[in-house]
Amino acid sequence: MFSGALNAFGVAFLLAVTAVVGTQAVGSVLAHDDRETGGYKFVVGFRVEPAYEGLPNGVDVKVAKPVAEDQSSGHAGMQGQTSQSHSQGMAMQSQSHQGIAAAPKEEGGAMIDVAAHGAIFSSPAVMEGGTFSFEPGNELEGKAIPYHSHLDHSITGTITVSSDSSAPAMVDVAIHDSMFMPVDVTVAPGGKVVWISMTATPQSVTSGLAPSTPAAVNEVPVEGLEETLKVEIKHVATGGTRVLDLRAMPDEPGRYTADIIPTAQGVYEMRVFGKVGETDIDETFASFGGGGGFSDVLPASDLQFPDRLPGVRQIEGAVRGAIDTAEQAQDAALSAQAASAGNGRASANTLGIIGIILGAIGILAGAGGLTVAMRKR
Repeated sequence: MFSGALNAFGVAFLLAVTAVVGTQAVGSVLAHDDRETGGYKFVVGFRVEPAYEGLPNGVDVKVAKPVAEDQSSGHAGMQGQTSQSHSQGMAMQSQSHQGIAAAPKEEGGAMIDVAAHGAIFSSPAVMEGGTFSFEPGNELEGKAIPYHSHLDHSITGTITVSSDSSAPAMVDVAIHDSMFMPVDVTVAPGGKVVWISMTATPQSVTSGLAPSTPAAVNEVPVEGLEETLKVEIKHVATGGTRVLDLRAMPDEPGRYTADIIPTAQGVYEMRVFGKVGETDIDETFASFGGGGGFSDVLPASDLQFPDRLPGVRQIEGAVRGAIDTAEQAQDAALSAQAASAGNGRASANTLGIIGIILGAIGILAGAGGLTVAMRKR
């Protein structure tokens, strides 16, 4: 009897919250994870980033075929030109960062390029007032590590690891809307660099060179994949998964989406699988917390002002607790009634206890509805 009421209340509250805050899920894509596989480039993430718990969103998948510049207007010879286009893009990227050391470091017997994207460190989205820190080891002594905000590639900086006696053991870097401050810092091996966000715009801190923008010019969108590709979204903490059908985005060739409302915070993975032409595709992309390049799902409370609404699970937990108490009281009262069969006072007490508990449940439900109603004003 009570569980049905709980389920109905949970659904109603979720729909109310979605109606209240759904209009806030409007924005542009800030960061995605990208990869080349099978001769195709995939760019994957949430449709709106940063992604927030309980707000309407969607999976975003873009597929393109890299081509050489002289082939960008047609399809002939695209396969043979893929590696050439990639090499040209890497050369342009290298030229745009002249003077930044890209020396490799030794780690676990493997050579890792400090200029490689995310090879040294990668933060989740850093909100206003939040921090992220990095402690360079002795193996990085003498290296200059370029880094950038993966949510805004124009924001860049450099960390030089030096054993010089003047190198500080602790360095603070402020994250602003358009720059890190200071841009270039020096720190001693074993020391610490701490980034502090001074802006309401979410940013991230990722080692390596930012992807080169001009390379995107030489890509041909791949259309007609809504029937051959699917995406499986996974909430890593719980292991819950769902397979979604993709649909083509109107007026945006090569871009596909599937609607979803993420209802849990944390790290997500998106597995794109199926076929592109004759090529089998099975690639998994992760959000920031899993080492990938798109947004983790953040708490919606970060957007709420001036008051923070209770989460759906908080309200549901309170109601569930009240229902459990009601059921226990009901069982106890019915047992007492059975032991005193025919006793009118026992029956009255039973009804009174049940009435009080149901009243408490009504108050909790009413409080949740009132909170939403006040928030809508």
